[in-house]
This record gives sequence, structure tokens and C-alpha cells, in this order.
Amino acid sequence: KVKRPVLIAFFAYCFYRGWIGRFGLLQGCISGSYFSMLAVPVRVDPRSPFCGRPFFVSQLWVDYATKALGFLINLARGKAKIPTISDLKEKFEKMQQMQSMPPQQQDQPFGGPDSPWNPASTEPYDVTAAAPSMPTAPTTTVHAQPLQSGLPFQVVPQEDPVPPRPPTNRQPPPVVDADVRFLD
Repeated sequence: KVKRPVLIAFFAYCFYRGWIGRFGLLQGCISGSYFSMLAVPVRVDPRSPFCGRPFFVSQLWVDYATKALGFLINLARGKAKIPTISDLKEKFEKMQQMQSMPPQQQDQPFGGPDSPWNPASTEPYDVTAAAPSMPTAPTTTVHAQPLQSGLPFQVVPQEDPVPPRPPTNRQPPPVVDADVRFLD
């Protein structure tokens, strides 16, 4: 429970010193890792390729580097492994099986097929039952006039007349052309 106050104090100090801006302060205060603190020297050090860049860019690259380092350490310990083609093929086949199953047999995240919160209803939705009671959007009046080309009708939308603009009694501002010299 000490992490949050330490992060807030550190990033408040960095903001006070001018090393990060207000959004860097906000992003640093809501970060969840001490490794986010490493992004400040990466951003401030003139030898760094991220010197002067926005804080989130340096924080992103520090985060990538720490995650890659953690993966390599776990790989060396044997806790992580690089997936092979056969592992990927097994995962793909398992995914195909899950997609081919009916929705009732799959794991339901909302409590199963009988749950009222289940989005996959067992009864098909009848569109025609709900259609007559639904209100329709208001439409504009369309006048149809016969065409001279032999086609039965031509749709001509009725346009509302635009009221004329009232005359304005404003005059344009006067143009002032002055030669201004600054005395040093």
C-alpha cells in the first residue's frame, strides 16, 4: 500500500522540477509500476534518444523494455517458452472447435443459458412481431410528377422557401493605414 504515495510524491517532485508536464504528472500518478519512474531520466537525460519527447513515449519504451527483460528472465528460468508451430496449431484447432459448438454448450460469461442476463437467447427473435408497433420516423412530403422520357414518375422533393435576409445597417470598419516605426 506504499506504492501509490511513493509514485505520487516522485512524480510531483519531477513536475516541480520541470522534468515532466501536467499530463506526465497525471499519467505517472495513475501508473501501477515503479518502472514508470525510470521513464523520467530516459526523458530528461540529453544522451537518451527520448530526450525532450513526450513523457508517455518514454514511459511506453521503458515498459516495453522491462516486459521484454522479464520475458527473457522467465525464459532462462524455464517458466516461459517460445510457442512452436504445433502449439499454435493445437490452439487454432481448439478455437475452431469452440466456434463450431452451439452457443448453449459453450461457457457462458453471464450465468449460463437459463440466466436472464445471458445475451444468447434460446428463442429466435421474431422481427415481424415487433415491426407493427414500432413508430416510424417523420418523413417529408414528396411530390411525384410524370416524366417526359416515358418513365412513370420522377421524385421531386418539396423545398421550403428560404426567407430573405433583413437588410443590415452596419458599415464596414474604416481601414487605417499607418506607417509605424519602433524606436529602440
